[in-house]
Amino acid sequence: MEYELILLAAGFGRRFGANKLLYPMEGKPMVWHAAELLARLRDRRKDIGEIVAVTQYAELEDIFRQRGIRPVFNPHSRQGISSSLRAGLQAVLEAKKERDPGDMAFCFFMGDQPYLQTDTVARLLDQYASSGKGMARLCCQGRPGNPAVFAGRYVPELLALAGDQGGRRILGAHPEDVWEMEVPDGRELLDLDRPPGASAECR
Repeated sequence: MEYELILLAAGFGRRFGANKLLYPMEGKPMVWHAAELLARLRDRRKDIGEIVAVTQYAELEDIFRQRGIRPVFNPHSRQGISSSLRAGLQAVLEAKKERDPGDMAFCFFMGDQPYLQTDTVARLLDQYASSGKGMARLCCQGRPGNPAVFAGRYVPELLALAGDQGGRRILGAHPEDVWEMEVPDGRELLDLDRPPGASAECR
């Protein structure tokens, strides 16, 4: 099984009040932490294929290139998260057009989870591979979070999403085919919609 990693980093950050992906955290832009995580996964594992980052911000593209991640520009971000999901998925499929999607799995990340740990994602991929399920995601005390993994057979459903429909819609439509991995520290699943200071407990 080969894992294709897709980072969604094209949001508007309206509740944050600014481009939250550039907000400094530990001396680096928030999105840098997500890019670093993907780069570490690639360096540690032999089963990582394509890594792309979907964005509408030119200033983020250099950050991704510095970590060896291919930026994919999405001019249709206002159409909702589904437009970024499709853009990333289509970029990977084009790069892998000689490969059968059935031999791949697609893992979607968000750019605003700076506390997510590389080891946690590595365990998710390993547990997904042995679970026999077609999808997997992290959760804390039963509350779902990101990232999420989808088998290649779900590509048509992913490409059919519209508006602000994300992968959660497909996960919810096939609960019997979802592996959920519990994380003890809910902070890992926090997506920062507001400047730091929000509770780090599971939500």
